[in-house]
Amino acid sequence: MQSLHHVPAMKRLLPIDRRQVLGLGLAAAATSLSGCCWIGRHGTIIDPPAFLDDRESFSFFAAPAYASQPPRRVLVLPAQTTVQPLAMQAQFADQLAAQFRAGRLFETIVDPALGNCQCDLDTVLHGRFNEYRLLDLTDRYQADALLVTRLNRLQAVAPMEVAATCALIDRAEAVVLAAADGHWNTADPVTNRSWCSWLTHHCIGVSPETVAVYQASPRHFLSFVAWQIARRMAEPLGVDLTERATPAMGC
Repeated sequence: MQSLHHVPAMKRLLPIDRRQVLGLGLAAAATSLSGCCWIGRHGTIIDPPAFLDDRESFSFFAAPAYASQPPRRVLVLPAQTTVQPLAMQAQFADQLAAQFRAGRLFETIVDPALGNCQCDLDTVLHGRFNEYRLLDLTDRYQADALLVTRLNRLQAVAPMEVAATCALIDRAEAVVLAAADGHWNTADPVTNRSWCSWLTHHCIGVSPETVAVYQASPRHFLSFVAWQIARRMAEPLGVDLTERATPAMGC
């Protein structure tokens, strides 16, 4: 199999070191959410919902062009990987696309017939991509950018665990506009608190017994992870997704 490094038509992307992504993302998270508060109905200061806890276990990188010239139409595709079955990879891509649509960040396109993007996400994050493939995919769907997603780990039984990475690639410049990488484990008290609070918040009117069933659902947990990634990607665009998240499936 021919490596991406040997494809003739290659264009250098903006190099992104994984450690740099993690470091910048954690700094951004601390800056954006530190000291935040919510104002109650009668002007009283109240604590923010628990799912806005600023100790999230993932990081985020955004290039300056992401905020100044964000894409309007994005094709969402899972990366080429053998870590998780394609069906699960596609489901996570669908979850992310749904959150972006709900937040009205940009129009998203998902086409199950495409399968995966036939690209290695680690290669993309290290600054290389098959430009012909990028242009072909985005031209076919008249998209401004390609969002490549990957489930690195999914444990569907308690304690549920998800590790995920995604990168948004600009079509015109063939550079990574934004990238997110993280690990969520319900065995972690902070993550579990955020997860349970988010689920309760988006299942208003649902019986406690039903919510308890949802708390053991990996599909609902994937929706929570997708929402956290979408919310972080919304921040540089000045969009607050706190109240715009799609309800968890079945709520």
